[in-house]
Amino acid sequence: MPVNLTDNAAMSNLLDGKAIAEGIKKELLQTISHLPQRPTLGILSFDSPASAVYCKAQVAQAKSLGIRTVVEQAPMAVTPEQVEAVIQA
Repeated sequence: MPVNLTDNAAMSNLLDGKAIAEGIKKELLQTISHLPQRPTLGILSFDSPASAVYCKAQVAQAKSLGIRTVVEQAPMAVTPEQVEAVIQA
């Protein structure tokens, strides 16, 4: 049965994703500010336009939270062993 989005009862069940995200971001900022050192996020970026867009967004979000990033580039035809080697490095 389809949901009627003009129905007030149905609308009251929708979540405000932006408000939730802002609340989570505030909590993260507070938590990160109390850490003895800044955390680092490792990102494995593949040789594709979609991966580049995703990587850019993750780097920007991490920067806004005070998180360092390390980006490693990989070809699309990477093996699990190659990925593991990057993680272990």
